[in-house]
Amino acid sequence: TTLFRSVALAVVAGHALSGSLTGWMHWRWIVAEVVTLGSSAIIAQKLLKDASERVQGMVVGGLTYLGSLLVIIDLLEPVWPPLVTATYAVFGAALLLVSKRRGGDRLLRQLGGVTMVIVVARLLLVDMASVETIWRVLLFMACGAVFLFAGYRLRLTPAGEARKY
Repeated sequence: TTLFRSVALAVVAGHALSGSLTGWMHWRWIVAEVVTLGSSAIIAQKLLKDASERVQGMVVGGLTYLGSLLVIIDLLEPVWPPLVTATYAVFGAALLLVSKRRGGDRLLRQLGGVTMVIVVARLLLVDMASVETIWRVLLFMACGAVFLFAGYRLRLTPAGEARKY
């Protein structure tokens, strides 16, 4: 069954990278990709709960994460390329904040950190070259605000606990 999940995620990734369909077929594929990624995320979560299946759960979770990044590109790149970067920033911050809420889940924290690195790389390599100056400034400010918010929320300690300096 892990092989089947991996093949399904590979098909999603292959379609997202091809970018060949337009119009109605494009949206049908996006719906199929979202359903595949959602079911893969649920399966990965169930695998991670079982100690003997944890490695498979991490593999399926990582592939689901990569597939979701490709679906975001496939969905938002035709609309406006800076939306991809902004969505990645929100996605990465959400992963980091969820990892803290779950008691420091290492996989989520690593995926959130990787996403933030991807945001910085996209800002410097893609958006600096292709976006007009005013939008570039606003995009940098928005991504910076997301980074600051995530950093602030990650530093907060629950009420009653003393900070360790």
